[in-house]
Amino acid sequence: METAVYILTILNALGLLLLVTIIIILLLGVVKLLHIITTVAEIAEDSSKNILETIEEVRSKVVSPTAFAAIISAFIKRKTPSRKSSKK
Repeated sequence: METAVYILTILNALGLLLLVTIIIILLLGVVKLLHIITTVAEIAEDSSKNILETIEEVRSKVVSPTAFAAIISAFIKRKTPSRKSSKK
């Protein structure tokens, strides 16, 4: 009986350790996402740069390909005039 309690205590501790590890990984992901968002905001504020300068700056600051694509698409949307439907 004591062995079963001992085994269950160890499993409980391992479960808690796994839960804490998952929470830490999620928090690190949120911090990385916030870093990417602030980088996008900083780069989008400066409208004097052309597309090549923006690409180089993003490459130096952000390593995620998805974030890189999102920043470039936001830059292109900002530079492209919006198309309004013509009223007849």
